[in-house]
Amino acid sequence: MSAPGPAGTSAASPRARTRTRHALWMLIQRRLPLWTVSISLDILFMLFVQAQALLIRAFFDWISGGMAAGLNVWSIVALLFAARIARNLAGYAAQVTGAWFGASGQHFIRRSLFLRLFRQPGARAFVGSPGEAMTRLHNDAAEPPNYLINTKWVLGQVVFAGIAIVSMLLINAPVALIGLLPLLIIGAIATTAARRVQQNRRETRRQVGRITGFMGEMFGIVQAIQVAGAEDSIVGRFGALNRDRARAAIRDRVFSEVLNAVSYNSISLSTGLILLVGGRLIRAGEFTVGDFALFIYYLDQLTFIVGAVSGMVTGYRGVGVALERLEALTPDEPTEDLFVPRDLPLPPDLETPASSQDKSLRPLLEVSRLTCLYPGTTAGIRNVSLILHEGGFTVITGRVGAGKTTLLRALLGLLPRDTGVIRWRGEAVDSPADFFIPPRAAYTPQVPRLFSASLRDNILLGLRSDDSAPLERALHAAVMDDMLADLPEGLETPIGARGVRLSGGQVQRTAAARMFIRQPQLLVFDDLSSALDVATEAALWERLAQQPATTCLVVSHRPAALRRADQIIVLQQGEVAGVGTLADLLKSSQEMRDLWTDL
Repeated sequence: MSAPGPAGTSAASPRARTRTRHALWMLIQRRLPLWTVSISLDILFMLFVQAQALLIRAFFDWISGGMAAGLNVWSIVALLFAARIARNLAGYAAQVTGAWFGASGQHFIRRSLFLRLFRQPGARAFVGSPGEAMTRLHNDAAEPPNYLINTKWVLGQVVFAGIAIVSMLLINAPVALIGLLPLLIIGAIATTAARRVQQNRRETRRQVGRITGFMGEMFGIVQAIQVAGAEDSIVGRFGALNRDRARAAIRDRVFSEVLNAVSYNSISLSTGLILLVGGRLIRAGEFTVGDFALFIYYLDQLTFIVGAVSGMVTGYRGVGVALERLEALTPDEPTEDLFVPRDLPLPPDLETPASSQDKSLRPLLEVSRLTCLYPGTTAGIRNVSLILHEGGFTVITGRVGAGKTTLLRALLGLLPRDTGVIRWRGEAVDSPADFFIPPRAAYTPQVPRLFSASLRDNILLGLRSDDSAPLERALHAAVMDDMLADLPEGLETPIGARGVRLSGGQVQRTAAARMFIRQPQLLVFDDLSSALDVATEAALWERLAQQPATTCLVVSHRPAALRRADQIIVLQQGEVAGVGTLADLLKSSQEMRDLWTDL
């Protein structure tokens, strides 16, 4: 389900309206020269339309004999033809620059959204399902730039409308007012209906988000659905969601089409009124056939303008809805920051490694009284302290639910810590999520995430280098030699969605190689070897030991890792129950003895 907007706000509230205006203005400022050129072309386009209207008036006056000496019919036709060509050229240029502006704006918003999402703690990165988040990134992110494209076109129409209304009033004010009255009434109705349009639009997007999220989750658990024999239930649920989406879309479309029909058909009413009044004036010589043709041409254009202006009003509310939905993706950051240009974060500058004499004096990583509890519960970790020295191999172990994964995620900033201090080489780390990134640190979770791409692309993840040596070293360290020989296309083998074509152990080794190629100072593994056989696990730890500059923090219960560790941290119900080597803990810690007995 779609997440609500920030508490106390809605797309119609004063704060939301201010937010919308600010966001749109920031988008314009980003590409102000392009916006200025594009809107000038739209105005030029409508000025050529205005020239066409005046030439049509002259043509009908010439036919009816009411035109004074001057232009002949062929001159009028030639000028009409030239105005038409100029109008088309200006319109084409306006469309090209508008599309350029819109594509640039959409790219900027989506890029900013990804940066904001990557700054969020891992446990709070998405609201709702990933499928719904993709709907917001695709549809809602396009709403503000598309609205601005429509707005510049409407502004050109407004310039035309101003000239047209003044011209009509100068020709015959009473007839002009009679013709314009239906348009003004329709415009007022459309503006009044804007709130209903906004509600329909929000509900339609909510339903689309629900069905998109359901589809994403359904495709991700196909095997589980088949094992449970739940195909009929899943298809039934999918059908129900689709019917809800269809009802919402039909309500939205029907209401909008009724408004459009009323708006665009008002020209018939205006034409009828002008015929009733203008016919008598034409006979009296106070109104020419050309004037009548000009009024009808103007009213036809003004009908579209009224519809466009009412659409601009409702579209403005739609932008507010889109911003509300985008803000909900990253609720901890203000919407205004979405439109502030930001550079991609650069990899951190690595500190000079400590010399062998300094290692014993200054730890690489120090955690003091770290507490992280899940909201509304007592589950989590409490007052955890640990010290990692450079080149060390530290294992965190404990029973299921002891808090091992929570400790890693809180340490790396993927979960918000309640209290505690984290220091790196003696310096406090204020934002662990931004700090513990390659090449300073790398992390592989319990269930590594792979992409539907080749094995090489999953390991490199965008890294570019003409030197193949780092990749070869990473493959060797991850014990992938035999694995590559078994794959039909080696590194170029497509691994399927989420690595479905690989075994559990192969997925873990691929994730390990992805860490190693970035050559981080700190490697953080969450039960990485759980799917590896004994020989492969032993080879993995042995090859890691051959890299003395690398510090490892490992969650594991496997004997091979525990024997190799120079420090073991035993967790029990979220608290540290013991620290030391395996031999020391087997003497001093009952919890460690119980865990070792159960292995």
